[in-house]
Amino acid sequence: MMNRTNEYSNKSTIWEHIVKQLKIIDYRIETKCKDYIINIFLNNSGYIKNYSSEINTKDEKLLCYYIACMFSDNKDIVEFLINVFDININDRLSQTNFIRIVDDDSIIDKPKLDDGFEFACIYNKNLNVIEYLFEKYNASNFDICRIIGWLLYVCLFGTNFDTICYLLKVWTDNQNNNYLDNFLSNNSIKHNINQIMHLVEDVKIKMTDVLKCLIKSFIMDMSDDIKLYLLKITTCDKIKESNTKLTHYFFCQIQLLLDFISTKDFTKFNLILEKLYTEIKHLKGIKKFNTYPTVYEKYVNFIKNDVNPILLNSNNRKKYGIYDPFSYEFKCFTKLVDKTKCQIDIPKKTLLSKETNDLQLFNHSDYAEILFFHNNTPYRGNRSMIYKEMTFINDIIDYTNFDESFALNIDVPEYCVDMYINAICDKNFNLNDIKATDFYNFISFIDRYPTTVTSINDLEDQIIDYIETNKIEINEYMMNIVMRYKLKNMYLHVHNKKIKVID
Repeated sequence: MMNRTNEYSNKSTIWEHIVKQLKIIDYRIETKCKDYIINIFLNNSGYIKNYSSEINTKDEKLLCYYIACMFSDNKDIVEFLINVFDININDRLSQTNFIRIVDDDSIIDKPKLDDGFEFACIYNKNLNVIEYLFEKYNASNFDICRIIGWLLYVCLFGTNFDTICYLLKVWTDNQNNNYLDNFLSNNSIKHNINQIMHLVEDVKIKMTDVLKCLIKSFIMDMSDDIKLYLLKITTCDKIKESNTKLTHYFFCQIQLLLDFISTKDFTKFNLILEKLYTEIKHLKGIKKFNTYPTVYEKYVNFIKNDVNPILLNSNNRKKYGIYDPFSYEFKCFTKLVDKTKCQIDIPKKTLLSKETNDLQLFNHSDYAEILFFHNNTPYRGNRSMIYKEMTFINDIIDYTNFDESFALNIDVPEYCVDMYINAICDKNFNLNDIKATDFYNFISFIDRYPTTVTSINDLEDQIIDYIETNKIEINEYMMNIVMRYKLKNMYLHVHNKKIKVID
């Protein structure tokens, strides 16, 4: 039990605290009743038992009982007062002759704080007292409206986190209430990430609109770990389903929301921008005053001027009238990428080549003409067809004598060379047929000897998928390839890998 003697230095301080919390005018209360109430507050069970006979009127007995429900850490004190004062738990403080200060009526559907159980739920810090009163009041059988009202209220104003969790667990509540939103608005509790995670994952608190809860974390200026967790559980589907009107919030709050999400999640950021655009497009021509921009103009100007265009998907770029950053010069493009702190979706610039179940090796003996030598092995084929597709010799093919065949000097296995020639004939290449141990050698091969089918640029998307699938380490040579060929998608992939490590 808590010893409050050190916390409250004298009786007058204790009494002022009780009067303030109970919201009563104290001039009708006798001194002996005040002393008895102060000892209830101090959990002085000996005094409470020895001087109970001095509390005579029904109003005083009820008042003492309410004080015990609010402040006593000892369940036995509450039980003692119920028995010795013959308390009817259905009586309410409003039925006494004590004058109470009227509560703020501005809160919609605020329950009447009148019986001992409700006082305890809001003020008492001891869960044992709450559990005892819950059984005593048969609270599990309260009507649904009363339960819903109290869950919403206790989440919003309750001072004890354990009580909030307990009531959310024991009461059968209505699925249509956003209790997490109320809890996030609770100024009586200093929120932390462990509380939020416990409510969501263990207590299963209702949060019918998670996007609204996420926005509330910015309104209440909560810690980044809480915001990040709420962003995590705010799935893409929940964003799409949300009835929250973003334009109902202050522009600065939405800006903070967008700034934060833009550093964490590309997809969710774009979904919220799409939702925002759907709302503001209807306000395109509405002005409050002629000298002010419309809400539409204000938001669009913010997106155009303050948001990195690399963070926008193609749909949002089109909606907000923003140029495609993939059309920028490579140097400008990389600067935009380097400024981002989240992973960016990589657009596919080409369709992936069709997969082959069996590798069809090229048969040299079917042709008389030698195309080239590799590792002292002659490779044969139709020169007139294949040479035209080998872009590294295409510029000189018309005035060069190839009677003496040349050699390809990058060391790769024979099957790689066969695939290289077959790709020219089939107009198709599947990088997945290259063994991971031969990957970098093959990249060096097509870097030196590109064709219209097997060039670094044409295979960029396949290279990205191959590296990811086979967990290939991106080394200095590959970064040189990226920069030399100005591979924007590949540069994004490298960026995303770095972000993944940071997260």
